[in-house]
Amino acid sequence: MNMKKIFTIALAIFGLASCQMLENEPESEKTMGQLQLNVALPATHTRAVTDNFQVTISGPNNYSAQYTAATLPQSLALPVGQYTVKAQTPGTLEKVMDHAFYQGSESFEIKSGITTQTEVICKQLNIQVQMRYGKEFTDTYKSWMVTIEDGANSVLSFTDANPNPAAIFWHVGESVEKFTINIEARPKAADANPVKGRMSITKSDASEDYEGDTEYYKGGDIIEINLTQGGEDTPDDPVVPENTAVSLGLSIQTNLTFAYTQETVNIPVIWEKPDPTPDVKDEPTITFTAPAVEATEGGGPELAATIKADNGLKSILVKAVSDGGFQAAMEDLEEAGLHLISGHELIGDVMLPGIFGDLGIQAEMPAEGDKEYIFNIANFYKFMAIYGTGKTTFSIVVTDVPGNTATGSVDVTIK
Repeated sequence: MNMKKIFTIALAIFGLASCQMLENEPESEKTMGQLQLNVALPATHTRAVTDNFQVTISGPNNYSAQYTAATLPQSLALPVGQYTVKAQTPGTLEKVMDHAFYQGSESFEIKSGITTQTEVICKQLNIQVQMRYGKEFTDTYKSWMVTIEDGANSVLSFTDANPNPAAIFWHVGESVEKFTINIEARPKAADANPVKGRMSITKSDASEDYEGDTEYYKGGDIIEINLTQGGEDTPDDPVVPENTAVSLGLSIQTNLTFAYTQETVNIPVIWEKPDPTPDVKDEPTITFTAPAVEATEGGGPELAATIKADNGLKSILVKAVSDGGFQAAMEDLEEAGLHLISGHELIGDVMLPGIFGDLGIQAEMPAEGDKEYIFNIANFYKFMAIYGTGKTTFSIVVTDVPGNTATGSVDVTIK
């Protein structure tokens, strides 16, 4: 056999072996790829930490895997196909929270033998609202109630019960262009009249804007509201009726920091002039059976708030501040949905009836449009007594369908 024929046979054998090697290549190597995933925030939000963010990867054939951002493998082997990854702050996005809530998602494809690099940018979904009171304001008024409405059946409230409120993170309705602010304050001076004012802050009225932003408030925006007395921005209008927040020198300044920028600008406050002939009966009212009570674990005196709204109820927000163990309990329950610290909505509520029911107490909640509701605060006695002695101030903000508000508070001391 000559050398040429031997060489030809050798090539044939080598080719056959190569084909067999390819045919025997593991199927997993043909159908797998690698993913390198990074969870990040916008550049201006690097102060937040993503380590505990929940990460969910979904793919073909009902594939699903969960991690935290800190436990993501440096490289993750996945079957080929189309995938979606979602990352977010732990927990559930709620209307009112005490922290920023971030969320983001991305789609990607895993290809055989290829490493796919994907980054999920999580954007903030709620806005930050910071209320600040100047010394002139707190020196002038002994009690106050400030409410902020987004026009989509969502209301924040601030009272004298907390003169140094922490920032609130608010998930507002879609296409919200302005916030309406209502202020009611009672001066310390015995001969001074209470003041009342209503105003609005519209995003498009900001002294400056930036390219690409819209006229709507959105997640990541920061609103800072400063209340003082006798400031330079107090309107000087001789036709403003007496005994209003405007005429008595109440001053409010608002600043906006645009989402994902570090630019802060002023938003002018537009004061609304009161109706010169208001119909008093159209405004909601709150009447307490007593201004303050003392109770024990075994019970106490009757205590209820009778709430009336001729135009129908839209919102009843209840807040509580305690100097006893009940405060810590309320803080723990915020995450569970009982928002007594930030403001718990009674209209259509199912949380309080459930809690009271566990204590053997039957309680019914109001429905939107109701014209009268009796809120039995005595139902809280047994609940509060579980956490020991202390004084708790309950504050109520009532809003009717046209937007009129009424406020009131009552003290409960558990002995």
